[in-house]
Amino acid sequence: MKGFPKILQTKEDYYNVVQLAKRGDISREDAARTLDNLSLTRESFYLREVSAGKPPEEQTQDDYEKRVDPNSQMERLMFTAEEINKLKEGL
Repeated sequence: MKGFPKILQTKEDYYNVVQLAKRGDISREDAARTLDNLSLTRESFYLREVSAGKPPEEQTQDDYEKRVDPNSQMERLMFTAEEINKLKEGL
């Protein structure tokens, strides 16, 4: 592989990005940013149950809570926050 991959679909793709950064084929900053972006996908905002009956125009930020998104890239690939931190430390 040469350069930064266009599509990252598997856990192995992210490990390959770290290896490319270690070899100097891509910048360490780009690899770290990629891992940061992956970890940012883990949580999403969901409407609280107590606020479900409120009309949308009356809802405020307090009506939402951050929860783990089971459909996120990080969850789909079964990455943990510790794994991502270890990968970033290895850069």
